[in-house]
Formats: sequence, structure tokens, C-alpha cells
Amino acid sequence: MSWSVVGVLAEPTRRAVYDAVRQAAEPVTRDEIAAALDMGRPLAAFHLDKLAEAGLLAVSYARPPGRGGRGAGRPAKRYAVVDGEVSISVPARRYALAGQILAEAVATAPARGDPRAHTLAVARARGEQLGRESGPSTGRSRRRALDAMEERLAALGYEPARDNEHLVLRNCPFHALVEVAPELVCELNHAFLEGMLTGAGVGDRLAGALEPAEQRCCVCIHPRSD
Repeated sequence: MSWSVVGVLAEPTRRAVYDAVRQAAEPVTRDEIAAALDMGRPLAAFHLDKLAEAGLLAVSYARPPGRGGRGAGRPAKRYAVVDGEVSISVPARRYALAGQILAEAVATAPARGDPRAHTLAVARARGEQLGRESGPSTGRSRRRALDAMEERLAALGYEPARDNEHLVLRNCPFHALVEVAPELVCELNHAFLEGMLTGAGVGDRLAGALEPAEQRCCVCIHPRSD
């Protein structure tokens, strides 16, 4: 979620309007929100339109039930919450991603075999998928590969920092999970990032290494040896 959306919801009256729309069983009009919150119709309309501009509400037009045909008047503008969750964490966390990997690993685990190895394979596959979806790295140079991964890892909340030809990841998106099962989660994270490098087409130039340290992610990204 972008900071512009956070700013939209930070205004108390606008947040109240958003919550009122969320609680409605069906799309609502400006008049209905104004009545529910005891505010003027122009103020309700202003906040509803700001929420719609931010992509938090969907707009439709419909006449009241039972009214149609000539003389029924213009369709009223109606608002409904856009599907999806609105949340923010500072620093960024990706617990849903870890949960999806672990849930898939449990659901697809073979009757026999090493469950830990299977979980890491699922994590690597998910990383490869995200790496491919983000598009291939342009150019064959190591610098281009680092540029590409720095951008992709920043989008996932890793807060990468360039250290010569290395990427230090200053934030762990799975922080709370590491406190519960540090070895498993760090290995999962490592497998996921290795998969991302492969999926993005830079695995021949960059590699992830497990290097646990305080106050940062347990994985660093290094150039592969020539």
C-alpha cells in the first residue's frame, strides 16, 4: 500500500466514512453516508470521492429499488469497498507470503520424505515465480543484475543497501517468525531469495548467502565467483 493511501485514511473523518462504507451490506449513496455519520451531504461526497480516487472505493450508478423508466430520475452514485486488505507495517513485513509458502508445503507434502526439504523447495519455487513475474533483468552486466534485484527486493520490503558489488538487506520481512523458528525461517528465506534470483534471470551472476546478523535480514546477495 502506498503512502498516499495511508495519508487518505489518516484523516479521521475520512476514515469514519471508509468504515461506514465497509460496514454496509451493499453499495451506499452519499445521502446514506451523510445520514449515518450525521454530516452534510457535500462533506460526505467530498470524502467518498477522495477514497474512490485513492482506489479504496469502487463507484457505480443505480436507481433505488423499484424505481425505473421515464421519470425515475438520474441513477444515484453509489460506493462500495474494493476487495482486498488495507494494512501497513513499518518496517515492512511479509507474513502472508511466509504463510502461503508454509500452507502450500503442508498441503503438498509427500507421504514420505523430508518435510523440511519439501518446504524449502516450495519456497524456492515461489521465489522463482515472483522473479519471473517481475520481468527479466536487462543486460548481462553484474551491475545491471544488482540494479534489478535492488529494485525488486525493495518492493518486497527487504530495504536493500548497496555495498560495492553486494546487497545487504537491512530489513527482515519475516521478523516475528524468525523469533519462533529462526533456523527454519532463515533457510526458507534463503531458498525464496535464491529462487527469485533464478526467476529474474540473474542467478548466474548473483547468489544469496546465509549470514545471520543483528538488526538485518539473515541473507546477503553477493556476486558469483567468476
